[in-house]
Amino acid sequence: MNLRQSFTFGVFLLLACTIAFTKASRIELESKAKTSTEYTKLERAPATAPLELSFAFTMPEKAIKALQRTLLEVSDPLSKQYGQYLTVDQVTKLLSASSSKVEQLSNYLTNQGVKGPFELGLHGMVMNVAMSVEQAETILGTQFYEYCHSSYDRYCLYRAERYSVETSLANTIDFIGGVVHFPSLEYARAKKTSEPQSVDGNWQIGWTPRALRDLFNMSNASPKKGSGNRQGVASFLGQYYDEPDLQEFFTLFYQGGIGHSPSKVIGDQGILPGVEANLDVQYIMGTSDLVDTWVYSNAGMFFI
Repeated sequence: MNLRQSFTFGVFLLLACTIAFTKASRIELESKAKTSTEYTKLERAPATAPLELSFAFTMPEKAIKALQRTLLEVSDPLSKQYGQYLTVDQVTKLLSASSSKVEQLSNYLTNQGVKGPFELGLHGMVMNVAMSVEQAETILGTQFYEYCHSSYDRYCLYRAERYSVETSLANTIDFIGGVVHFPSLEYARAKKTSEPQSVDGNWQIGWTPRALRDLFNMSNASPKKGSGNRQGVASFLGQYYDEPDLQEFFTLFYQGGIGHSPSKVIGDQGILPGVEANLDVQYIMGTSDLVDTWVYSNAGMFFI
């Protein structure tokens, strides 16, 4: 082998080692996802377009087993722990990522030019991060494209076909939401339905009873009179519904309900109505097309 051949071989060997090292320095978290047939792939996403990504932290096997064990114990009538459900703080303490993982990811993103603050969500298991497409492509080693829903062309989003992270993050990040997966048809339909729309010449905004009935294909369904159908709403912690507010809701969003009320109200209605209890009664009566409704109000936490 002459000098030229030796030099050429050395260059190729160095290039091969560099490529192998580059691949080894990253780990693919999710392989190419099956592209939804409901979406059409368009052009590359603009570099400056904003993205909202959710970095899910890895969970220790110990924490997963502890949660499974607790779930079985509080659900077993024969267990001493039966009914002793965990509080929100206890669940957060059990599932939240360690401070070292949060700090590692925060420092990494900052070094990549991503500006905070970085918010933790879902009991501390996820870090929600806002960044540009250009930053995401660099961090995840991928390319983002614009996809638009085939039936709802106004509903578009940016997605990639696969992504990876540096091996230093392999034990910190489980997956990243908002990269390869697509919302279902129902979610896209919900986004469209929640926009202002014209119904019988009148504009409505958001989730009205009619919008919900259309969403779940209930537009032509009505309760059969005399069938004995009945539905109930249970309110706790002193929550109760307000009759004038119900009639105002019907006037604005469901004129067919004007003058109708729950046929039976059980429990102390208190002095001040509750928002949650009001909405429960308003929407269950509006979407069910006035099925006979009973309302139970309890000042405590349990329905006994």
